[in-house]
Amino acid sequence: MGHLPEWTNERLLAAAQALEREGSIINPRGPLLNVDLTSDARKRIGVRGAPPPAQAAHIGTNNNSPIQQIGPGAVGTQTATYNISRNELQKVVDLFRDYGVELKLEPKVQKQVDAQVATIEALLSQDEPNSTIIREAGKTLRTIVEGALGHIAATALTNPGAWTWLTHLPFG
Repeated sequence: MGHLPEWTNERLLAAAQALEREGSIINPRGPLLNVDLTSDARKRIGVRGAPPPAQAAHIGTNNNSPIQQIGPGAVGTQTATYNISRNELQKVVDLFRDYGVELKLEPKVQKQVDAQVATIEALLSQDEPNSTIIREAGKTLRTIVEGALGHIAATALTNPGAWTWLTHLPFG
């Protein structure tokens, strides 16, 4: 115990057990008495500790790519807001109109997609479309597409025929 020469193993164990009873640490076990600080203890230490060093990141161009940097053990929250132009939104609608059939959705789900696309198209024809309704229709479309892609991936993963080519690769 070179870093605490006046502490015996018994005293160190007693201190760890006292901190555990207090709720500042968990798991004070093992030959080296490795401990995990609770989140409350981390907060108390953080208040008493020195402020983290300041850092600056200089980025030439950063389009639609939020950046967040936090220290180890810290918790951060980030909100990103993107604005999409009327033309870009029309391109998304056109993609659904042109290629939506290729998702091979169930008829009930395809009706839902068609309704959401029609809603967005109708709003795009207005001078001041309701962005909340467009956002919700877009979320619904995203959820449907994510589900369809997940189904396609799951089908490919569970289909043995999709993987037979792997057995013919020349590995060692």
